[in-house]
Amino acid sequence: MNHPNDKRKQRREARRKGAKLVLAGLACLLLFTACCNRMNPKSEANLTETTDVSFAALVEALPVLELPYTMWCGLEVHGPLPWIEDVDKHLIGYLPEDVIVMGRLPIDNDLIYIVYGKVGDIIYPYLNIYNKKGERLDSLYLHISYCAADEWKRTSTYSTINKDYSISMTDTSEYIHYLDTKTFETDSVILKKELLELTDKGLYRKTKSESGRIR
Repeated sequence: MNHPNDKRKQRREARRKGAKLVLAGLACLLLFTACCNRMNPKSEANLTETTDVSFAALVEALPVLELPYTMWCGLEVHGPLPWIEDVDKHLIGYLPEDVIVMGRLPIDNDLIYIVYGKVGDIIYPYLNIYNKKGERLDSLYLHISYCAADEWKRTSTYSTINKDYSISMTDTSEYIHYLDTKTFETDSVILKKELLELTDKGLYRKTKSESGRIR
């Protein structure tokens, strides 16, 4: 019959052997990882190199919008839908999620102007202004309101980025009432206009706002 002390010695010896096996396995794993890093071209240094892309360089790949550039409910009035399908994944990090990028404005100063749209009932157009480090300085909604219609009001909205880089926006709201399920009459039409102009600092400010009944 084995003495209890002998059993304890056997258990301690088994634990020491198990620990040695674990340490040997970790050493092999570390050695294998080091060899793979030497052989793999995508080492840590190269990975840093591929992700360290300057914001200004990313923006250079965007198309320059030809002015005047007119949007109706966020869409370009003439030609095919303007958004870019393949935007660099690094640039996406500078924009809100789930947007479509239309391009950049050809404004020659130290700032960068990107036009994009948020997808909803319409394409809601926005203009983001950045410095060359990618820091956002301002964000502008490029319509006064949005296109919509119901049983008493129909609104149409459009905006134009002009050749002098000013932004003119117009809303037309038609107030109606229905005579039956298909026929309606117009009670009044309200026109709203706003003008945004570029300041010396490269940011926009509202210089004109007017509203009036035209019918």
